[in-house]
Amino acid sequence: MVKVELEDLAFKYTHPGEYEQLAHDVAKSRAERLEYIHTVEKLIQKEMNDLGVPCEVMGRAKHLWSIYQKMKRTQRPSRRSTTRSGSA
Repeated sequence: MVKVELEDLAFKYTHPGEYEQLAHDVAKSRAERLEYIHTVEKLIQKEMNDLGVPCEVMGRAKHLWSIYQKMKRTQRPSRRSTTRSGSA
């Protein structure tokens, strides 16, 4: 977790404009993304339990730096062009 926190902190200072825009875009959809993650966690947990596979399912939202890196890699101009789960 420390690595992720440091990456996001460095992103904020090395790319301030991109950071602010992305943070704004992500904040607008945060509740929806968290609800989606929670729904998928429950679905997977139920399926695994039904199959008799003991497990703990945990989901997480992508962090700003990883979203920014993926946008650059896929040449996406905005967070709005990614799917609800954060993948393109």
